Amino acid sequence: MKTLAFMQTHTINDGVISELKKLKAAQNQHLEVAVFLDNSQFTLKDKGKKPVQEVLLGGEKFKVLFCYEDTLRAFKLPFNADFEPNVSMARSLWHNGDYSFYIMRHYFADFDFYWHFDYDVFYNDKDYTSFFECYKDDATDLIVSNFHKLPPNSDWPWINGTEWLYKQDELCACFYPAPRMSARLVDMLYQKRLKHAKMFAKPSIQRKRWANN
Repeated sequence: MKTLAFMQTHTINDGVISELKKLKAAQNQHLEVAVFLDNSQFTLKDKGKKPVQEVLLGGEKFKVLFCYEDTLRAFKLPFNADFEPNVSMARSLWHNGDYSFYIMRHYFADFDFYWHFDYDVFYNDKDYTSFFECYKDDATDLIVSNFHKLPPNSDWPWINGTEWLYKQDELCACFYPAPRMSARLVDMLYQKRLKHAKMFAKPSIQRKRWANN
């Protein structure tokens, strides 16, 4: 099984670079490391040749996907968050943690699994070798932490207003700073997201929330 582990970030600082180096230290023939960068604020200089570029960070080379508003538009991913359309790119990417999966899946296509790490996630070890070792033979489509079924009439704010999309007695929740998805799950969810976007855009008197992640 071949896996891509990527960090999603909008900033580059010493903490981010340190964690990226720890990720890269775990790289092997079955695991590759990359960066998904919201570069809408021009965090890094873009050479402009390709969306994926090799960039020197802290003395080490990393493959970086430069993401802009036009990137989301090209993938037909709407700038929705909560009850609002047309929000900023930064807010859209924060609210929609799954968007980066679809984009990375496209540009890094030859992988079976995709790990996503938020830029403010830190692993308490010298590198991530022990972390990835736990899952190297696990072919589960979705790995997240604290996965649980929500009780009917849950007051969890993230589901308020999603009745247009989900039956409220079939909802589950999880903690999402370091999820892993299989390639086939990413492909399936992307098609669902496109379908949801068309549904969300239709005029309605019902107040609707754009589902996160």
